[in-house]
Amino acid sequence: MRDPALRVVVLARPGPVCDRLAAAVVEAGAAAAVEVDPLMADAGQLDALAPAAIVVALEPAIAEALDALTPVLAHPGRTVVFEEADRVLERSGDDAAHWVRQLGAKLRLREALQAGPAAAQTDEASAVSPAHAGYAFDPVAAEYDDAPATPHAPFALDVDVDFAADEVAAAPMPAAVADSAPAVASVDPAERDHTAAAAVPTADIDLLPSFRGLTDVPDPPPQRPPGHDLADLEQRIAGLALADADSYGHGPERGLVLMDGGLGSPDAVRQLLAALPEAFPRPVLVRLRLESGRYDQLVRQMARVAAMPVHLAEAGMEITPGAVYVLPPDLQPLRTGAQLRFAAGGDPAAITQAMPAADSAWLLLSGADPALVPLATAPTWQGALVIGQDGAGCYDPTAGQALNARGHRTGPPPTLAAWVIERWMPGAGAPQHEGWSL
Repeated sequence: MRDPALRVVVLARPGPVCDRLAAAVVEAGAAAAVEVDPLMADAGQLDALAPAAIVVALEPAIAEALDALTPVLAHPGRTVVFEEADRVLERSGDDAAHWVRQLGAKLRLREALQAGPAAAQTDEASAVSPAHAGYAFDPVAAEYDDAPATPHAPFALDVDVDFAADEVAAAPMPAAVADSAPAVASVDPAERDHTAAAAVPTADIDLLPSFRGLTDVPDPPPQRPPGHDLADLEQRIAGLALADADSYGHGPERGLVLMDGGLGSPDAVRQLLAALPEAFPRPVLVRLRLESGRYDQLVRQMARVAAMPVHLAEAGMEITPGAVYVLPPDLQPLRTGAQLRFAAGGDPAAITQAMPAADSAWLLLSGADPALVPLATAPTWQGALVIGQDGAGCYDPTAGQALNARGHRTGPPPTLAAWVIERWMPGAGAPQHEGWSL
């Protein structure tokens, strides 16, 4: 059945990939599929078509062209689906039919969100960060502080001690204790002999000091210890610098924000990173399970919307605050003292040893492994911000529902971002991007 309101633009270079995408869009239920070459079109021409959704065939040749079309892709209320061009023609049979059904579900994701009852709900935390969602990311494309001191009231001790009224203090000293006191001889002044002559000591001449070794030659001046070159000392002092007590590697252990997800989570991650401000004081780790393994492509996609720099994590790389790191499955954070670095290993439980719970957050997004829920809600993680994506617009909300059953908060990605910002940057809002806002 065709949806007359669903007008879709296929943004791809002319060829078999573009033809297959256009046919799949029509099979998925779109009223029409308009083919547009991204290398030839400009933002004004594309926006004039007023599409309800845009399907993009991702390939390196159109990367720069997509940057120029970003204002159109970010139009509020417009769904954008990314498909890897080199995988479009590989699907056949049941795989192709399943892909078409998924494509239809993603193209209608925006309409389902607007019509659902969750759209009428308002969360107080959303006021911290405006929930401008921008364009919807393809949920399957990636697969194929220090607190101020608390004032205290003055302390006064008002106690009146009366030793006379104290039966223990007023009792006489026991005889055994009195006998243990040191004895002092008592001398009768009348018995003192004031006429007794003091004994005069006799002097031994040989014990007197001899001056025979003295001469009239002056002694040499005392030798001073070797001095320091003041100029060299000043130069060395000028090169010294105090370590920042709040920096990573110095002072108390700082935490981080971890985002776990799977199928359908890239869209949630995009909205979260777009909402976090550039000055966010903690590192953000993104750990998604991608069947395609194209984590480098995920980095490029997230860097287009994130205010913070986005890096692909590598073994030995130091983790610094104010940056986003995309983790392949064979890496995990490792703490050495107060420093955090990436090391080889894929044990999900090891993350709890590297992150201090009281200064960390764990977000379980669409498609996250439900086995992470017991780890995130363990008693050792009391004090951490553990939240999840709810079912509204979530492709796979299993982990979020398990969190909610254990008493943890869940919500859409903009609300999750608001809670994270509220934790470390109270009063801060979402960053504004040139030409459009998120």
